[in-house]
Amino acid sequence: MSTYWYLHCRTCNTTEHVGSWNHGVDRGLREIRDALPQLAGLASLSSLGFVEVQIAGPEDAGGILDFAQAHYQHDVVCKSEYGEIDGTCGERFSCVCDRVLYCARPLGHDGGHSTNADGS
Repeated sequence: MSTYWYLHCRTCNTTEHVGSWNHGVDRGLREIRDALPQLAGLASLSSLGFVEVQIAGPEDAGGILDFAQAHYQHDVVCKSEYGEIDGTCGERFSCVCDRVLYCARPLGHDGGHSTNADGS
């Protein structure tokens, strides 16, 4: 199935549509998330004129340096267009309000599914 993935800042509760890739978690988005502190450093050096940074990737990847500067110290995850968070259980379940949700608990968790990582 075709699924687009984005960088989502849980600290700010914002999903940035920079660096959105179809099947992105399998094509480098995790690595970009992990490199946000380094990318923020490059952005700072670039703004001072010490380096010139060229981003290759999807057409919307150019904003990744701005995203890195704004969120590199935050809790950033890879999030699918359907709300699934990479590295979590991800099991689909229905809410009492009939919405389909994805479990945010850790992989291999005990007990029922929940949208809260702690199961509450």
